[in-house]
Amino acid sequence: MRKAKTTSKKADLPDTVLLGQERSRLFWLLYDHHAVLEARWRSRRVDWRAVCAWALAEGGMNAKGEPPAPNIAKQTWRRVCELHAREKADREARRRSSLVATPRQTLPPPVAASTRAEVPETPQSDAEKRMALMQARINRQSGRLA
Repeated sequence: MRKAKTTSKKADLPDTVLLGQERSRLFWLLYDHHAVLEARWRSRRVDWRAVCAWALAEGGMNAKGEPPAPNIAKQTWRRVCELHAREKADREARRRSSLVATPRQTLPPPVAASTRAEVPETPQSDAEKRMALMQARINRQSGRLA
């Protein structure tokens, strides 16, 4: 038996589903003022009720179009901070990748002229010459030399 195909109409879906990941006006208000708010709020307690009152006066509503609650404002601020951190990391990664890595050229150190005087070879004594000839003959006979 075949299942009946369910058709969903656009009108049946709530706005939050249709809008998907769209951000609220509160989010964008906090996003636009992120640098100032972060500098002011660093290591201080934030009065989220005052933030909500300010946001409401500026037209910042939550995703449902209602006045923001303190907990919602706090969560929204965290999301704004996360987005800014991601954007900063992306900018830094792009900056790092745009730098052209120039290979280091490793040149050999300059060779100084030898200051040692060349020592002329001393003539070998008769005993050394005989020893060298004998060693060469042994090597030949044993097959060490071709």
